[in-house]
Amino acid sequence: MRILWLTHTSTATPCWEGSRHYHLLPLLQKKHEIHYVSWKRIYSPVKLFNQWGKTLRSKDDAGTRYEVLLGPNIPSISRRYYPKPVQVIANQLFYQKAVKRLVNTLAPDLMVVSSSHHFTGFPYFPTRIPVIFDYLDLTAAYVLRNFVQHSQHVIGISPGLCTMVEQNAPHTHYIPNGLHLSPYQNQTKEQAKQQLGLHGYCVVSLIGLTGSASLYFVDSIFEAQKTIPNLCFLTVGSGKMKHAIEDKAQKLGVKNLVCVGQVPYQDVHPYFLATDIGIYPGDDIPYFHLACPIKIFHYSAAGAQVVCSPVDMFQGGWPNVLMTTPNPKEFAQAILKAHQAPKPAPTLSSYDWSMLAEKFNAVLSAL
Repeated sequence: MRILWLTHTSTATPCWEGSRHYHLLPLLQKKHEIHYVSWKRIYSPVKLFNQWGKTLRSKDDAGTRYEVLLGPNIPSISRRYYPKPVQVIANQLFYQKAVKRLVNTLAPDLMVVSSSHHFTGFPYFPTRIPVIFDYLDLTAAYVLRNFVQHSQHVIGISPGLCTMVEQNAPHTHYIPNGLHLSPYQNQTKEQAKQQLGLHGYCVVSLIGLTGSASLYFVDSIFEAQKTIPNLCFLTVGSGKMKHAIEDKAQKLGVKNLVCVGQVPYQDVHPYFLATDIGIYPGDDIPYFHLACPIKIFHYSAAGAQVVCSPVDMFQGGWPNVLMTTPNPKEFAQAILKAHQAPKPAPTLSSYDWSMLAEKFNAVLSAL
């Protein structure tokens, strides 16, 4: 089957390697002919208009990749500032033109789309080709309506997201995120700590810098260190959040802070293995409630405890995941509780990407 796939994340960003599509597409490529569309920002108006509707083509393990050249967005993109439709309209014109050209050239059997609206605007939706919407993140209501009304099937990564759309999308399927289990079967926690120079520490980590912009969790680390003197706070990731964490930790006097910056995906597993307590410090808002954080699967596979703000899909059957109110005091208390009374993680074989790819393939084959 020939599939045109519009990705949620640009391959030009560091987070691509940890994304859902980065893991699923090479597995699905074994059974299907995958053509997937990403984008790349450029800042030259002349070059941008010379590439109107064109794409840069290359091949990799995930299939044939097409990069659409887009200009920068007007707003600074973040969860706190979702762009207005007019602010993405220029990029939307370029994106739709490129996708339409690919549809006409490739004549795919079906399309799989994810919302990258805040970067690219809406894609071109052909009327004669079945569309599957891979619903990955809570987004603006008008954006969700547009994708659902143009799709024959919807795949949600969490039960909550599926519930949101099942009335308007009768063909709804639950396929969560996952992980590759094999990297966690060849090294022990102590070996990972020795490798990373963390022997003798109780390692609390935030790997992938997704979290509350208020940084309440840094206060929690500072409080927890009063009871756990050998607590090391490890962060892995780059960008504004890294610098904000470092600045606040320095002002508070957080000890044993290790901020390693961006790490290639193939090298990140020892950091999860070295972790005693992993954190997912979101806010008490629907975006985090309905999420399916890949890092919680990795922490669990590494035998770590997890302290997080409420995430609906981990409410039951995850003994090692401790949810708490996202404020400095209660998050600190949860870290101490996880340290004092660790619990085993569940079996994760059903969340291996190979198993999830089979579920995805069943939906593709049905169309």
